[in-house]
Amino acid sequence: MEYSPRKVAASLLAAISLLLLGSCGNPTEESGDTTQDTITIQRANEKLEEHMQRTREAFPEAAQFETFSHHKESPCEDPGDPGPRGRVFASLAYQIKNIPAESIKEQFSQLKEWWEKNGYRVLTEDADTLRVVSPQDEYTLGLRTNPLNELFLLGDSPCVWPNGAPQPED
Repeated sequence: MEYSPRKVAASLLAAISLLLLGSCGNPTEESGDTTQDTITIQRANEKLEEHMQRTREAFPEAAQFETFSHHKESPCEDPGDPGPRGRVFASLAYQIKNIPAESIKEQFSQLKEWWEKNGYRVLTEDADTLRVVSPQDEYTLGLRTNPLNELFLLGDSPCVWPNGAPQPED
């Protein structure tokens, strides 16, 4: 089967969208109530970067991380989301360079072990995707590869109110 860069990019963007939408489907475990105050979107972005930076330390020194996409404030519009409108989330994706194709599977195993040792819970795992959540703050992270043996580190914040407090609906 032949893979064009355009088809691979389209499938990767679809996969990223699925990862992103998955972050908005649950109310907070702590309160069970989506109308309570949250952190601000600015703080959500900061915490997302902290999760991503810690995760980057689990990779070999030779790994290089290039920003693939960064959405600092996207609406939480997952049709399965029971929460109120007006909440937003942050997402960040890095393309990981300098990882040889033959060691990609090993990266999945090592990162899964690192995430589990650091308190993350595995949500989904298959041949080309590993997705975890931090139970403490509901940040979702993932590792994904594609048929071109490109590797991506993905992360999403939970849904938050832009300014930390519920906004009146129009």
